[in-house]
Amino acid sequence: MKIKPLSNRVLVKLNPGDQISAGGIHLPGTTEDRLTKGEVIAVGPGKVTDIGDTTPMSVSVGDQVLIDRLSGVPISEGQDKYNILKEDEILGVL
Repeated sequence: MKIKPLSNRVLVKLNPGDQISAGGIHLPGTTEDRLTKGEVIAVGPGKVTDIGDTTPMSVSVGDQVLIDRLSGVPISEGQDKYNILKEDEILGVL
């Protein structure tokens, strides 16, 4: 994907949360499971403070992160699903 996030935004490729049963039936993720894992694909330069300094990002490309499934802006390209979200919406690095 050719998107460069701005400011303190992060592009995350979501790991598929759906499962396939032993019989081959496609089971979508439950609504109760709101957390999802993903891989950081691109990061912005960081947030610019009021005095003009740039705060460095705490995540980098390739990090595995945990996010809320409902956070950010969803983007799809083919079968792949992505989210663009602010750095502070990331719950943790795995």
